[in-house]
Amino acid sequence: MGDDAAPDDPRAVARRWPLGRRQRVWLAFIRRRWGRVAAVAAIAAGVIGIVGHLLGGVAGLWEFYRAAAHPPSPASAVAAGQARPFRSIAVLPLAPAGTPASAELAATLTDEFTVAASRALRDGLVTAGGLAARYRGGVQDPRRVGTELNVRYVVTGAVRERNGASELAIDLADGVDGAHLWSARAVIAGDPTHAVARLANDLRDAILAATSKEAQSLPAPQREAWRLVLESELLPDTVESDAEAQRLFERALAVDPRFVPALLNLQRVLWRRAQNEPAERVMIVRRFGEVSQRAVTVAPMDPRAWNWRAYALHWQKNWAGALAASDEALRLDPLRADSLAVRASLLILVGRADEALAVLDRAAALRADTVDVDIWRCVAYELLARDRDAVVACERAAAAWNYWVILAHVAAAYANLDERGHAALWAQRTRDAYPQASLARIRDLGPTDHPDFVAAAAHFRDGLRKAGIPEH
Repeated sequence: MGDDAAPDDPRAVARRWPLGRRQRVWLAFIRRRWGRVAAVAAIAAGVIGIVGHLLGGVAGLWEFYRAAAHPPSPASAVAAGQARPFRSIAVLPLAPAGTPASAELAATLTDEFTVAASRALRDGLVTAGGLAARYRGGVQDPRRVGTELNVRYVVTGAVRERNGASELAIDLADGVDGAHLWSARAVIAGDPTHAVARLANDLRDAILAATSKEAQSLPAPQREAWRLVLESELLPDTVESDAEAQRLFERALAVDPRFVPALLNLQRVLWRRAQNEPAERVMIVRRFGEVSQRAVTVAPMDPRAWNWRAYALHWQKNWAGALAASDEALRLDPLRADSLAVRASLLILVGRADEALAVLDRAAALRADTVDVDIWRCVAYELLARDRDAVVACERAAAAWNYWVILAHVAAAYANLDERGHAALWAQRTRDAYPQASLARIRDLGPTDHPDFVAAAAHFRDGLRKAGIPEH
Protein backbone atom coordinates (compact mmCIF):
# COMPACT_ATOMS: atom_id res chain seq x y z
CA MET A 1 0.00 0.00 0.00
CA GLY A 2 1.80 3.08 -1.25
CA ASP A 3 1.33 6.64 -0.18
CA ASP A 4 -0.30 7.37 -3.55
CA ALA A 5 -3.52 5.65 -2.48
CA ALA A 6 -6.66 7.61 -3.29
CA PRO A 7 -7.79 9.95 -0.50
CA ASP A 8 -11.14 8.17 -0.27
CA ASP A 9 -9.50 4.75 -0.09
CA PRO A 10 -10.36 3.25 3.34
CA ARG A 11 -6.76 2.05 3.63
CA ALA A 12 -5.45 5.62 3.39
CA VAL A 13 -7.98 6.75 5.99
CA ALA A 14 -6.96 3.90 8.25
CA ARG A 15 -3.34 4.99 8.15
CA ARG A 16 -4.32 8.50 9.28
CA TRP A 17 -6.91 7.50 11.91
CA PRO A 18 -6.58 3.92 13.20
CA LEU A 19 -10.14 2.57 13.01
CA GLY A 20 -11.69 -0.86 13.36
CA ARG A 21 -12.90 -2.82 10.35
CA ARG A 22 -16.61 -1.96 10.93
CA GLN A 23 -15.87 1.77 11.28
CA ARG A 24 -13.75 1.72 8.10
CA VAL A 25 -16.59 0.14 6.13
CA TRP A 26 -19.11 2.75 7.37
CA LEU A 27 -16.72 5.55 6.60
CA ALA A 28 -16.27 4.34 3.03
CA PHE A 29 -20.08 3.98 2.68
CA ILE A 30 -20.67 7.54 3.88
CA ARG A 31 -18.06 8.94 1.53
CA ARG A 32 -19.59 7.13 -1.47
CA ARG A 33 -23.08 8.34 -0.52
CA TRP A 34 -21.96 11.82 0.63
CA GLY A 35 -24.24 13.79 -1.74
CA ARG A 36 -27.36 11.91 -0.64
CA VAL A 37 -26.44 12.18 3.04
CA ALA A 38 -25.89 15.95 2.70
CA ALA A 39 -29.29 16.39 1.04
CA VAL A 40 -31.05 14.37 3.71
CA ALA A 41 -29.25 16.37 6.44
CA ALA A 42 -30.28 19.66 4.85
CA ILE A 43 -33.91 18.56 4.65
CA ALA A 44 -33.80 17.42 8.28
CA ALA A 45 -32.29 20.75 9.37
CA GLY A 46 -35.02 22.64 7.50
CA VAL A 47 -37.76 20.60 9.13
CA ILE A 48 -36.21 21.17 12.55
CA GLY A 49 -35.99 24.91 11.86
CA ILE A 50 -39.66 25.14 10.84
CA VAL A 51 -40.74 23.19 13.91
CA GLY A 52 -38.58 25.42 16.12
CA HIS A 53 -40.08 28.55 14.58
CA LEU A 54 -43.57 27.24 15.17
CA LEU A 55 -42.74 26.35 18.74
CA GLY A 56 -41.25 29.81 19.25
CA GLY A 57 -44.43 31.40 17.94
CA VAL A 58 -46.52 29.27 20.29
CA ALA A 59 -44.25 30.28 23.16
CA GLY A 60 -44.64 33.94 22.20
CA LEU A 61 -48.42 33.63 22.11
CA TRP A 62 -48.32 31.92 25.49
CA GLU A 63 -46.21 34.75 26.94
CA PHE A 64 -48.67 37.31 25.54
CA TYR A 65 -51.61 35.43 27.01
CA ARG A 66 -49.84 34.99 30.34
CA ALA A 67 -49.01 38.71 30.53
CA ALA A 68 -52.59 39.67 29.69
CA ALA A 69 -54.13 37.20 32.13
CA HIS A 70 -51.64 37.88 34.91
CA PRO A 71 -50.66 41.57 35.03
CA PRO A 72 -47.62 42.59 37.08
CA SER A 73 -47.98 42.48 40.83
CA PRO A 74 -47.92 45.85 42.65
CA ALA A 75 -44.39 45.15 43.84
CA SER A 76 -43.10 44.31 40.36
CA ALA A 77 -44.95 47.31 38.92
CA VAL A 78 -43.24 49.62 41.38
CA ALA A 79 -39.87 48.06 40.55
CA ALA A 80 -40.55 48.53 36.83
CA GLY A 81 -41.65 52.12 37.41
CA GLN A 82 -38.42 52.88 39.24
CA ALA A 83 -36.49 52.00 36.08
CA ARG A 84 -38.40 54.53 33.95
CA PRO A 85 -37.59 58.25 33.72
CA PHE A 86 -40.07 60.35 35.68
CA ARG A 87 -43.03 61.47 33.55
CA SER A 88 -41.60 59.85 30.44
CA ILE A 89 -43.99 59.37 27.54
CA ALA A 90 -44.04 57.94 24.03
CA VAL A 91 -46.49 59.18 21.40
CA LEU A 92 -47.07 56.32 18.95
CA PRO A 93 -47.97 56.98 15.30
CA LEU A 94 -51.64 57.84 14.93
CA ALA A 95 -53.68 55.34 12.93
CA PRO A 96 -55.19 56.80 9.72
CA ALA A 97 -58.79 56.35 8.64
CA GLY A 98 -57.77 54.45 5.48
CA THR A 99 -57.51 57.09 2.76
CA PRO A 100 -54.28 58.62 1.42
CA ALA A 101 -55.35 62.05 2.69
CA SER A 102 -56.05 60.56 6.12
CA ALA A 103 -52.65 58.86 6.18
CA GLU A 104 -50.93 62.17 5.43
CA LEU A 105 -52.99 63.96 8.09
CA ALA A 106 -52.23 61.23 10.65
CA ALA A 107 -48.49 61.56 10.03
CA THR A 108 -48.66 65.36 10.37
CA LEU A 109 -50.74 65.21 13.55
CA THR A 110 -48.39 62.62 15.08
CA ASP A 111 -45.47 65.01 14.68
CA GLU A 112 -47.45 68.01 15.93
CA PHE A 113 -48.84 66.17 18.96
CA THR A 114 -45.36 64.91 19.90
CA VAL A 115 -44.06 68.48 19.86
CA ALA A 116 -47.12 69.77 21.74
CA ALA A 117 -46.73 67.08 24.40
CA SER A 118 -43.10 68.13 24.88
CA ARG A 119 -44.22 71.70 25.49
CA ALA A 120 -47.01 70.68 27.87
CA LEU A 121 -44.82 68.34 29.95
CA ARG A 122 -42.00 70.71 30.84
CA ASP A 123 -40.76 68.44 33.63
CA GLY A 124 -41.25 65.27 31.58
CA LEU A 125 -39.44 63.39 28.83
CA VAL A 126 -41.12 62.75 25.47
CA THR A 127 -39.55 60.03 23.30
CA ALA A 128 -38.33 61.18 19.90
CA GLY A 129 -40.77 60.50 17.10
CA GLY A 130 -38.23 58.41 15.19
CA LEU A 131 -38.00 55.87 18.01
CA ALA A 132 -41.78 55.57 18.28
CA ALA A 133 -42.24 55.26 14.50
CA ARG A 134 -41.61 51.50 14.49
CA TYR A 135 -44.93 50.96 16.28
CA ARG A 136 -46.92 52.13 13.28
CA GLY A 137 -49.94 49.95 12.50
CA GLY A 138 -51.87 47.44 14.59
CA VAL A 139 -52.90 47.37 18.22
CA GLN A 140 -49.97 47.89 20.61
CA ASP A 141 -49.61 46.50 24.12
CA PRO A 142 -48.61 49.57 26.22
CA ARG A 143 -46.64 47.34 28.61
CA ARG A 144 -44.43 46.07 25.81
CA VAL A 145 -43.96 49.57 24.39
CA GLY A 146 -43.18 50.93 27.85
CA THR A 147 -40.55 48.26 28.42
CA GLU A 148 -38.92 48.58 25.00
CA LEU A 149 -38.82 52.40 24.99
CA ASN A 150 -38.28 52.74 28.77
CA VAL A 151 -41.20 55.12 29.26
CA ARG A 152 -43.90 55.35 31.90
CA TYR A 153 -46.79 56.49 29.68
CA VAL A 154 -47.88 55.50 26.18
CA VAL A 155 -50.13 57.62 23.97
CA THR A 156 -52.03 55.96 21.14
CA GLY A 157 -54.62 57.46 18.85
CA ALA A 158 -56.32 57.59 15.50
CA VAL A 159 -57.63 59.99 12.90
CA ARG A 160 -61.25 59.20 12.04
CA GLU A 161 -63.77 60.58 9.60
CA ARG A 162 -67.06 61.62 11.21
CA ASN A 163 -69.86 63.51 9.43
CA GLY A 164 -67.51 64.84 6.80
CA ALA A 165 -64.94 66.09 9.30
CA SER A 166 -61.73 64.64 10.69
CA GLU A 167 -61.59 63.74 14.38
CA LEU A 168 -58.46 63.14 16.43
CA ALA A 169 -58.89 60.54 19.18
CA ILE A 170 -56.18 60.17 21.85
CA ASP A 171 -55.75 57.57 24.60
CA LEU A 172 -53.24 57.45 27.47
CA ALA A 173 -52.12 54.20 29.14
CA ASP A 174 -49.68 53.28 31.89
CA GLY A 175 -46.60 51.71 30.33
CA VAL A 176 -45.97 49.58 33.45
CA ASP A 177 -49.30 47.87 34.17
CA GLY A 178 -51.21 48.74 30.97
CA ALA A 179 -54.00 50.57 32.83
CA HIS A 180 -56.09 52.99 30.76
CA LEU A 181 -55.70 56.47 32.26
CA TRP A 182 -57.43 58.98 29.99
CA SER A 183 -58.95 59.59 26.59
CA ALA A 184 -60.12 62.64 24.65
CA ARG A 185 -61.43 63.65 21.24
CA ALA A 186 -61.11 66.82 19.16
CA VAL A 187 -62.55 67.78 15.77
CA ILE A 188 -59.97 68.98 13.25
CA ALA A 189 -61.34 71.96 11.37
CA GLY A 190 -58.88 73.78 9.15
CA ASP A 191 -55.57 74.43 10.93
CA PRO A 192 -55.14 71.57 13.46
CA THR A 193 -52.73 73.53 15.70
CA HIS A 194 -55.26 74.61 18.29
CA ALA A 195 -57.02 71.23 18.51
CA VAL A 196 -53.67 69.49 19.02
CA ALA A 197 -52.54 72.02 21.63
CA ARG A 198 -55.82 71.66 23.51
CA LEU A 199 -55.43 67.88 23.71
CA ALA A 200 -51.81 68.29 24.81
CA ASN A 201 -52.85 70.62 27.63
CA ASP A 202 -55.46 68.09 28.76
CA LEU A 203 -52.88 65.30 28.47
CA ARG A 204 -50.66 67.21 30.90
CA ASP A 205 -53.50 67.36 33.43
CA ALA A 206 -54.13 63.61 33.05
CA ILE A 207 -50.47 62.79 33.73
CA LEU A 208 -50.41 65.13 36.73
CA ALA A 209 -53.36 63.18 38.12
CA ALA A 210 -51.34 59.95 37.87
CA THR A 211 -48.36 61.40 39.74
CA SER A 212 -49.15 59.82 43.12
CA LYS A 213 -48.42 56.32 41.82
CA GLU A 214 -45.45 57.34 39.73
CA ALA A 215 -43.83 59.26 42.59
CA GLN A 216 -42.84 55.92 44.12
CA SER A 217 -40.14 55.69 41.45
CA LEU A 218 -38.30 58.82 42.60
CA PRO A 219 -35.18 59.04 44.81
CA ALA A 220 -35.90 59.26 48.54
CA PRO A 221 -35.68 63.08 48.98
CA GLN A 222 -37.95 63.80 46.01
CA ARG A 223 -40.28 60.98 47.05
CA GLU A 224 -40.71 62.60 50.48
CA ALA A 225 -41.19 66.01 48.89
CA TRP A 226 -43.85 64.57 46.61
CA ARG A 227 -45.54 62.92 49.59
CA LEU A 228 -45.92 66.31 51.23
CA VAL A 229 -47.19 67.92 48.03
CA LEU A 230 -49.73 65.15 47.51
CA GLU A 231 -50.79 65.36 51.16
CA SER A 232 -51.82 68.95 50.48
CA GLU A 233 -54.34 67.67 47.93
CA LEU A 234 -56.27 66.00 50.75
CA LEU A 235 -56.96 69.41 52.29
CA PRO A 236 -60.30 71.08 51.48
CA ASP A 237 -60.09 73.75 48.79
CA THR A 238 -60.92 76.59 51.17
CA VAL A 239 -59.34 79.83 52.27
CA GLU A 240 -58.97 78.41 55.77
CA SER A 241 -56.80 75.52 54.58
CA ASP A 242 -54.28 77.68 52.70
CA ALA A 243 -52.03 78.26 55.72
CA GLU A 244 -51.76 74.51 56.36
CA ALA A 245 -51.05 73.90 52.67
CA GLN A 246 -48.27 76.48 52.83
CA ARG A 247 -46.69 74.64 55.76
CA LEU A 248 -46.65 71.40 53.75
CA PHE A 249 -45.00 73.07 50.75
CA GLU A 250 -42.43 74.80 52.94
CA ARG A 251 -41.56 71.41 54.49
CA ALA A 252 -41.19 69.90 51.01
CA LEU A 253 -38.75 72.66 50.06
CA ALA A 254 -36.80 72.05 53.26
CA VAL A 255 -36.30 68.47 52.00
CA ASP A 256 -35.48 69.53 48.43
CA PRO A 257 -35.02 73.31 47.90
CA ARG A 258 -35.12 72.90 44.10
CA PHE A 259 -38.34 70.85 44.02
CA VAL A 260 -40.31 72.62 41.28
CA PRO A 261 -43.81 71.24 42.10
CA ALA A 262 -43.49 72.56 45.67
CA LEU A 263 -42.24 75.94 44.43
CA LEU A 264 -45.17 76.26 42.03
CA ASN A 265 -47.79 75.14 44.53
CA LEU A 266 -46.41 77.39 47.25
CA GLN A 267 -46.81 80.39 44.94
CA ARG A 268 -50.41 79.41 44.21
CA VAL A 269 -51.19 79.37 47.93
CA LEU A 270 -49.38 82.65 48.57
CA TRP A 271 -51.35 84.28 45.74
CA ARG A 272 -54.61 83.23 47.36
CA ARG A 273 -53.51 84.25 50.84
CA ALA A 274 -52.47 87.68 49.60
CA GLN A 275 -56.05 88.23 48.45
CA ASN A 276 -57.82 86.77 51.46
CA GLU A 277 -55.67 87.90 54.40
CA PRO A 278 -55.15 91.67 54.14
CA ALA A 279 -53.71 91.88 57.66
CA GLU A 280 -50.83 89.57 56.64
CA ARG A 281 -50.50 90.84 53.10
CA VAL A 282 -47.15 92.62 53.46
CA MET A 283 -45.46 89.50 54.85
CA ILE A 284 -47.17 87.21 52.31
CA VAL A 285 -46.23 89.41 49.33
CA ARG A 286 -42.61 89.49 50.51
CA ARG A 287 -42.49 85.69 50.71
CA PHE A 288 -44.27 85.43 47.35
CA GLY A 289 -41.54 87.52 45.75
CA GLU A 290 -38.76 85.37 47.27
CA VAL A 291 -40.29 82.08 46.14
CA SER A 292 -41.12 83.34 42.64
CA GLN A 293 -37.54 84.54 42.16
CA ARG A 294 -36.19 81.15 43.24
CA ALA A 295 -38.63 79.35 40.90
CA VAL A 296 -37.51 81.23 37.76
CA THR A 297 -33.89 80.68 38.79
CA VAL A 298 -34.35 76.93 39.29
CA ALA A 299 -36.65 76.42 36.27
CA PRO A 300 -36.06 79.30 33.83
CA MET A 301 -37.53 77.31 30.92
CA ASP A 302 -40.79 76.55 32.73
CA PRO A 303 -43.59 78.98 31.74
CA ARG A 304 -45.48 78.18 34.93
CA ALA A 305 -42.69 79.71 37.00
CA TRP A 306 -42.88 82.92 34.93
CA ASN A 307 -46.66 83.07 35.28
CA TRP A 308 -46.39 83.08 39.07
CA ARG A 309 -43.50 85.53 38.88
CA ALA A 310 -45.84 87.84 36.96
CA TYR A 311 -48.40 87.70 39.77
CA ALA A 312 -45.73 88.26 42.43
CA LEU A 313 -44.51 91.38 40.62
CA HIS A 314 -48.07 92.58 40.24
CA TRP A 315 -48.57 92.37 44.00
CA GLN A 316 -45.42 94.48 44.35
CA LYS A 317 -47.13 97.08 42.08
CA ASN A 318 -44.48 96.46 39.44
CA TRP A 319 -47.11 96.25 36.73
CA ALA A 320 -44.69 96.65 33.82
CA GLY A 321 -42.49 93.89 35.27
CA ALA A 322 -45.54 91.64 35.66
CA LEU A 323 -46.43 91.99 31.98
CA ALA A 324 -42.79 91.39 31.02
CA ALA A 325 -42.78 88.13 33.02
CA SER A 326 -45.99 87.15 31.24
CA ASP A 327 -44.28 87.90 27.92
CA GLU A 328 -41.54 85.44 28.85
CA ALA A 329 -44.06 82.71 29.73
CA LEU A 330 -45.75 83.15 26.36
CA ARG A 331 -42.43 83.28 24.53
CA LEU A 332 -41.57 79.87 26.01
CA ASP A 333 -44.95 78.45 24.97
CA PRO A 334 -47.45 80.64 23.10
CA LEU A 335 -50.03 77.83 23.03
CA ARG A 336 -50.20 77.16 26.76
CA ALA A 337 -53.77 77.83 27.94
CA ASP A 338 -52.95 78.80 31.53
CA SER A 339 -50.29 81.28 30.35
CA LEU A 340 -52.91 82.97 28.20
CA ALA A 341 -55.35 83.04 31.13
CA VAL A 342 -52.69 84.67 33.32
CA ARG A 343 -51.99 87.25 30.62
CA ALA A 344 -55.70 88.06 30.36
CA SER A 345 -56.03 88.40 34.14
CA LEU A 346 -53.09 90.83 34.27
CA LEU A 347 -54.68 92.93 31.54
CA ILE A 348 -57.91 93.00 33.55
CA LEU A 349 -56.08 93.99 36.74
CA VAL A 350 -54.49 96.99 35.03
CA GLY A 351 -57.83 98.15 33.60
CA ARG A 352 -57.56 96.70 30.07
CA ALA A 353 -60.52 94.32 30.22
CA ASP A 354 -61.47 94.82 26.58
CA GLU A 355 -58.07 93.50 25.44
CA ALA A 356 -58.31 90.62 27.88
CA LEU A 357 -61.46 89.13 26.32
CA ALA A 358 -59.71 88.27 23.05
CA VAL A 359 -56.90 86.57 24.98
CA LEU A 360 -59.44 84.60 27.03
CA ASP A 361 -61.07 83.37 23.81
CA ARG A 362 -57.68 82.03 22.70
CA ALA A 363 -57.19 80.32 26.07
CA ALA A 364 -60.65 78.69 25.93
CA ALA A 365 -59.86 77.23 22.49
CA LEU A 366 -56.82 75.46 23.93
CA ARG A 367 -58.36 73.79 26.96
CA ALA A 368 -61.42 71.70 27.74
CA ASP A 369 -61.57 72.90 31.37
CA THR A 370 -62.40 76.62 31.14
CA VAL A 371 -63.19 77.44 34.79
CA ASP A 372 -60.38 80.00 35.10
CA VAL A 373 -61.41 81.51 31.76
CA ASP A 374 -65.03 81.84 32.94
CA ILE A 375 -63.91 83.50 36.20
CA TRP A 376 -61.92 86.18 34.40
CA ARG A 377 -64.60 86.64 31.74
CA CYS A 378 -67.03 87.22 34.59
CA VAL A 379 -64.83 89.98 36.03
CA ALA A 380 -64.04 91.52 32.62
CA TYR A 381 -67.67 91.73 31.52
CA GLU A 382 -68.72 93.37 34.77
CA LEU A 383 -65.90 95.91 34.54
CA LEU A 384 -67.06 96.71 31.00
CA ALA A 385 -70.70 97.04 32.18
CA ARG A 386 -71.72 94.12 29.92
CA ASP A 387 -74.02 92.71 32.58
CA ARG A 388 -75.93 90.18 30.46
CA ASP A 389 -72.68 88.59 29.30
CA ALA A 390 -71.41 88.76 32.89
CA VAL A 391 -74.40 86.79 34.17
CA VAL A 392 -73.69 83.91 31.77
CA ALA A 393 -69.95 83.75 32.53
CA CYS A 394 -70.34 84.34 36.28
CA GLU A 395 -73.05 81.69 36.75
CA ARG A 396 -70.92 79.18 34.85
CA ALA A 397 -67.91 80.04 37.02
CA ALA A 398 -69.99 79.85 40.21
CA ALA A 399 -71.21 76.38 39.26
CA ALA A 400 -67.60 75.18 39.24
CA TRP A 401 -66.31 77.20 42.21
CA ASN A 402 -68.65 78.35 44.98
CA TYR A 403 -66.42 81.28 45.96
CA TRP A 404 -68.20 84.22 47.54
CA VAL A 405 -66.57 86.90 45.35
CA ILE A 406 -67.86 85.14 42.22
CA LEU A 407 -71.33 84.91 43.78
CA ALA A 408 -71.13 88.65 44.48
CA HIS A 409 -70.38 89.31 40.80
CA VAL A 410 -73.54 87.42 39.79
CA ALA A 411 -75.59 89.43 42.30
CA ALA A 412 -74.15 92.73 41.03
CA ALA A 413 -74.78 91.85 37.38
CA TYR A 414 -78.43 90.93 38.02
CA ALA A 415 -78.91 94.08 40.10
CA ASN A 416 -77.49 96.26 37.33
CA LEU A 417 -79.95 94.56 34.96
CA ASP A 418 -82.71 95.48 37.44
CA GLU A 419 -83.64 91.82 37.91
CA ARG A 420 -84.20 92.22 41.63
CA GLY A 421 -85.40 88.72 42.41
CA HIS A 422 -82.31 87.10 40.97
CA ALA A 423 -80.09 89.77 42.53
CA ALA A 424 -81.56 89.11 46.00
CA LEU A 425 -81.12 85.35 45.59
CA TRP A 426 -77.44 85.66 44.66
CA ALA A 427 -76.81 88.28 47.33
CA GLN A 428 -78.13 85.82 49.92
CA ARG A 429 -75.89 83.09 48.51
CA THR A 430 -72.98 85.50 48.86
CA ARG A 431 -73.78 86.16 52.54
CA ASP A 432 -74.26 82.43 53.18
CA ALA A 433 -70.82 81.69 51.74
CA TYR A 434 -69.18 84.61 53.56
CA PRO A 435 -71.22 86.33 56.32
CA GLN A 436 -68.71 89.20 56.53
CA ALA A 437 -69.25 90.14 52.88
CA SER A 438 -69.27 93.90 52.35
CA LEU A 439 -68.07 96.48 49.84
CA ALA A 440 -65.27 97.47 52.22
CA ARG A 441 -64.21 93.85 52.58
CA ILE A 442 -64.14 93.37 48.79
CA ARG A 443 -62.09 96.53 48.45
CA ASP A 444 -59.62 95.33 51.10
CA LEU A 445 -59.33 91.89 49.52
CA GLY A 446 -59.02 93.19 45.98
CA PRO A 447 -56.18 91.70 43.91
CA THR A 448 -55.09 95.13 42.70
CA ASP A 449 -55.24 98.83 43.45
CA HIS A 450 -54.28 99.90 39.94
CA PRO A 451 -56.17 103.19 39.36
CA ASP A 452 -57.66 102.13 36.00
CA PHE A 453 -59.05 98.94 37.55
CA VAL A 454 -60.47 100.81 40.56
CA ALA A 455 -62.22 103.29 38.25
CA ALA A 456 -63.73 100.52 36.10
CA ALA A 457 -64.92 98.62 39.19
CA ALA A 458 -67.35 101.45 40.10
CA HIS A 459 -70.08 99.74 38.04
CA PHE A 460 -69.55 96.50 39.99
CA ARG A 461 -69.74 98.33 43.33
CA ASP A 462 -72.97 100.05 42.28
CA GLY A 463 -74.48 96.65 41.50
CA LEU A 464 -73.49 95.32 44.92
CA ARG A 465 -75.24 98.24 46.62
CA LYS A 466 -78.40 97.64 44.59
CA ALA A 467 -78.26 93.92 45.49
CA GLY A 468 -78.19 94.75 49.19
CA ILE A 469 -74.55 94.05 50.03
CA PRO A 470 -73.67 96.47 52.89
CA GLU A 471 -70.90 99.03 52.73
CA HIS A 472 -69.20 97.71 55.89
